[in-house]
Amino acid sequence: MLNILLPLLLISFLFFWNHKLKQSWISPSSLLLTLYFLSILLAYPYIVIFNQELAFQGQYIEASVAFCLFFLLFIYPFISFRETQITKIILPNQKTLKLFSIIICVFSIYSVIYFIPTTILALTHPSIIAARQAMVERGEVIVSQTIFNTIAGTAASFYQIPIILFFVYQILGQSKVLKTLLFISSTSYIFFVFSAFGRDGILFWFLSFLGIMGFFYSFLDKKILKKIFVILIIGAVIGGIGFMVITFSRFEDAPHNAIISYMGQGIPNFFLAYEADAPISNGASFPLFRALMGLPEDVDRSLQMHSLERAGTYSWVFGTFLKEFILSLGVSGTVLLGLLMFTIFKTIIKNRRQITFSSLFVYFLYFQILYQGVFYFRQTNRVGNLLIIVCFVFYYTFILLAKIDKNKIIIKK
Repeated sequence: MLNILLPLLLISFLFFWNHKLKQSWISPSSLLLTLYFLSILLAYPYIVIFNQELAFQGQYIEASVAFCLFFLLFIYPFISFRETQITKIILPNQKTLKLFSIIICVFSIYSVIYFIPTTILALTHPSIIAARQAMVERGEVIVSQTIFNTIAGTAASFYQIPIILFFVYQILGQSKVLKTLLFISSTSYIFFVFSAFGRDGILFWFLSFLGIMGFFYSFLDKKILKKIFVILIIGAVIGGIGFMVITFSRFEDAPHNAIISYMGQGIPNFFLAYEADAPISNGASFPLFRALMGLPEDVDRSLQMHSLERAGTYSWVFGTFLKEFILSLGVSGTVLLGLLMFTIFKTIIKNRRQITFSSLFVYFLYFQILYQGVFYFRQTNRVGNLLIIVCFVFYYTFILLAKIDKNKIIIKK
């Protein structure tokens, strides 16, 4: 029980420290800590329901301490940034901002249109569980694997950017048509995931929307906030229906237990994986980065998978983002990655009373990695790696543009 209690106490402390630091409960960091708190809280019923008492044993206390230290390393720079004290947001000029927004909308709406038919097929499939198993085990999909699918799927992965732009235009009070298109664009990831009989699309969209709204909260008019809350609730309800359809179809024997498992299995599986003594996969979670360094993208993980199975867990179950980092880079590599991410974040995102448009790409990328990391490291494939790279490309592009931009838009509280 102490194994679960230690991270629970740490996150409780961080939650109240975060509030004291920012003098507000409304912030992306508060949402992050709430998610991890709920996940660890549900770890106990998960362990009991699914007979995973192994994670309670004293031999895993080291894994519990390791989780606390790693978690602190990765989340500290995000918590220490006082986003509630920002009084000024510096944006590109109106033409640049609009052009960028339109380009994002074109790709994202294409993605929405592309995946709507396959979403309907997926949600009305006579046997969702059989179709999902066929996809996982034999690679059978209802979406044709073409360049058009690749473009649509890649565009969907950038769903946070239209959400950011949606809130920027809400603050500016401009272009109802563009705001509507940006909102529609943000839903691309929902349809993309539903097309693969998945559930996390609606959840990740909801959490991103909530976190980004929390960041811009103090800049938004109360009347606009009420409208956005209504839109968010309607979107969540509609998407939630799809979430429940897939949950009850894939886990028809005990759907409620499946929801507990979905949220609560991360920490116990991290413990088991940490103590599995599994060989590291030398960066298998970063295939595109391996390719850029001239290394083969594919890594043989059979020995690692066998070690995990002997330890009572599997490579494909949720184990938080830290499980992926440990298995991919080892303990030393995870520390180095944490220090690198710490340094990058603190260098780019400084505790000032203003933030630039370029910095938002890095800030929300970090937020995305951490909140999705409650379950697993979502950016573990080529597209996820590409998302990381492109966010930094956008960051440096808008820095360069800002140097020659004489008509910047400045939003003040």
